[in-house]
Amino acid sequence: MNRLLVCAVLLAGCQYDYDKLYEHASSDAGSTLTSTKLISKWIGNMPIDQDCIECAEAQCEAENAACSGDAQCLAYTECVGKTPTPTGQAACRAQFSTWVNADDVRARDLNGPYGQCVFRFRCAAQCTDDSELWCVGEYPLSNTSESSIPLSLYLVDAIDQMTPVQGANVRACAAQNPRECSETTVDATGVTDAKGFVKLKLPASFSRSFTGYLEITGSGRYPTLLKFSTAFATDTTQVVSVLGDASFKIALSAGSIKTDDTRGMLQLRMLGCQGAGVKGAFFSLSQPVEGSRTWYIVNALPKLEEVGTAAVGSGGIIDIPEGTVTANAKTSDGKLIGTVDAPVRAKFMTVVIYAPLNET
Repeated sequence: MNRLLVCAVLLAGCQYDYDKLYEHASSDAGSTLTSTKLISKWIGNMPIDQDCIECAEAQCEAENAACSGDAQCLAYTECVGKTPTPTGQAACRAQFSTWVNADDVRARDLNGPYGQCVFRFRCAAQCTDDSELWCVGEYPLSNTSESSIPLSLYLVDAIDQMTPVQGANVRACAAQNPRECSETTVDATGVTDAKGFVKLKLPASFSRSFTGYLEITGSGRYPTLLKFSTAFATDTTQVVSVLGDASFKIALSAGSIKTDDTRGMLQLRMLGCQGAGVKGAFFSLSQPVEGSRTWYIVNALPKLEEVGTAAVGSGGIIDIPEGTVTANAKTSDGKLIGTVDAPVRAKFMTVVIYAPLNET
């Protein structure tokens, strides 16, 4: 089996003088950082250095030109550059939701097409290695006074992430019911369309945010529970890859991993401040469970070895009894960088998407 396929399976837009408009300076180790490109929006708002700036200027020129010529893209980029944390990005997605959802949402989500070029694709090594976790404990959790929170959810195939998942059933479930989904309103359930899209209204809990999880079934998918470590409180857009049933079983076989069908499993994805995968994260349960096992990607295959996450930030824990467990992500020196209370069901995979730990 193609090893890249196995790895993918288990990851689960007037004229301006732009040189003047984008120039931004900041102190960095005694030097002054400047740029006439869109990377200037992040200078001074997160720890980036000259190598990052030079890579962004050289490798993302086409995206810079395209976004600079689109007023909405430009405004969105300025927004996420000023607030480069998960809460800040969510607020920008809410403010520009019409633009984000109007075209290819995968390109416009998170940092927008320019920011994704820089921080996720072409300059990840130069721009995220030392700064992907800079915001841990440094940003607040948002909340709402509304009774529900709009969610625009796009499901894509985990192997071919350009392929939308049509016909999947999605339900919002209460946090206190890990073994059986219970949604509170009709608007909290739906079926994905030809674009893999479904619009839900998530019920706000007593903490004035959505603290539950999503149940995803049908359309040839392996039954999935989806849990985000960041509690939603504003209109947001999420793009999530989900596994096909057959591909999932092939991946386990290729990795020589056997699971207990009477128990459930976690697939854990640790993302950094800019939404890219975190390398070197280690996953564990707050209360150890006898018989459970942790896996990570080793040479593009899932292996039961304690090596920590590779650049995609993916790993997991298998053979967990049904119920609710607290799953933690830590650095090699034991620093907590993410935590979540996750539901576990037999014959389901619970996909947990971690954002860096917010203020506590």
